[in-house]
Amino acid sequence: KQWKPKAYAGTYGANGFYLPMRSGQYTQDETGTTLNLINNTIVKGFKPQTNFNFGSFYFDGADDYVEFNDGATLLGSGEFTIELWFHATSLPSNSAVMLVHSSFELAIASDKEVSFAPHGEPGTFTHLESGSSVTTGQWYHVVVSRDSSNNIRMYIDGVYKATVNSSYQFTTSDTAAKIGAHKTNGNKDFNGYITDLRIVVNQAIYTGTASFTPPSQ
Repeated sequence: KQWKPKAYAGTYGANGFYLPMRSGQYTQDETGTTLNLINNTIVKGFKPQTNFNFGSFYFDGADDYVEFNDGATLLGSGEFTIELWFHATSLPSNSAVMLVHSSFELAIASDKEVSFAPHGEPGTFTHLESGSSVTTGQWYHVVVSRDSSNNIRMYIDGVYKATVNSSYQFTTSDTAAKIGAHKTNGNKDFNGYITDLRIVVNQAIYTGTASFTPPSQ
């Protein structure tokens, strides 16, 4: 089956990034943003490397990452939605590993919780954390969204986990965005699979604290 994201009425391009991992579509996102697969990053197309889609990126945890121009993923100070699936082969013990690093940092912390913060982790922003640990060998669906009341919420597999209220402006991003790695710290490389990354600027697609089933078809 192919994963089908919850409906979004707008367009991507200047308002976001969407990588549906359709067959053969691994070098650019839905809007044509070029993806650079660095070092040994490879595309897998069979279980457990794929969930409800045609493929996923595999990162070896050493020096692999996918790089792209993040001009369309600067979240700003309004509503936004970030979501993806990941499947970890190993998990950190001493430091965080990065799932996505753009104007924000979506990571797995050393305590194995999913964590979200602005780029550079400024002290003025309280980290949003899942409150429960993830494990290896399992696919997880992650959502972080901010609504019109500045509530930034995290959901794991459709279950509400935490909220931080903040109007922080996510615009600082001095280099290209990366999937699977930190922009500058080579000790934060993710080991595992990531697929179906979607970043929507100016709309909170998931809101409230009710549970939901990550959509698929």
